[in-house]
Amino acid sequence: MKGYNRIEVNRKLVRATKRESVFEALGELQKSQDVFAFSKGQFSLSDVIAWALEHTGPADVIVSTWTAAKADIENAYKLLDNGNIRNMRWLVDFSFPRRQPAYCEALRDRFGDDAIRLSKNHAKFVLVENDVFNVVIRTSMNMNENPRFEYLEVSESIEMATWLRGIIEKVFQDLDGVSLDDRPSKHEQRFAAFDRTPVGEHDDSIYGISLDDPNSSGLSVVD
Repeated sequence: MKGYNRIEVNRKLVRATKRESVFEALGELQKSQDVFAFSKGQFSLSDVIAWALEHTGPADVIVSTWTAAKADIENAYKLLDNGNIRNMRWLVDFSFPRRQPAYCEALRDRFGDDAIRLSKNHAKFVLVENDVFNVVIRTSMNMNENPRFEYLEVSESIEMATWLRGIIEKVFQDLDGVSLDDRPSKHEQRFAAFDRTPVGEHDDSIYGISLDDPNSSGLSVVD
């Protein structure tokens, strides 16, 4: 499979270890800029989503996480209910219903099963997108309060957002109609089958974008 490297990144580094708020730490969202922040977990991933929406205006949101706490689920639902989030989808680890059945039930109740997919998942990122902004948040944080050292990197990048969204859309497509109540072994089997290349074939495709001129886009092809 081919991948892409970003080049000539405009990155700001932020050490937010003095109890700074998310707004103090990240400042203003800038087009085509990266912000890498290191914190003590004083703000949550739902706080970062709210910060992004404050700048983007109403947007579509995708959350990929290992776990989610009820308070963060409720915060996200409030943003959906008041129109700040236009549409929200979730990719959560398949162990979530067993580990946190009450929280999983709250997620299903608020967002509906069609907005949720379960898989073997430890990838933690958020997409916040509309016609003006394409925000990608990569982080060590889950959707819960966790006062420990954490990092996050916020990138305003249509290429990166499109690439990650393509992967999520493929996951949602492959798992369409799959019950969230299936046995763990079923979720493991579907994870193992995802993107598997048939025997005797070579797959060098990529989900997301195809670039005719990688250098002009800030991305370069990696074989």
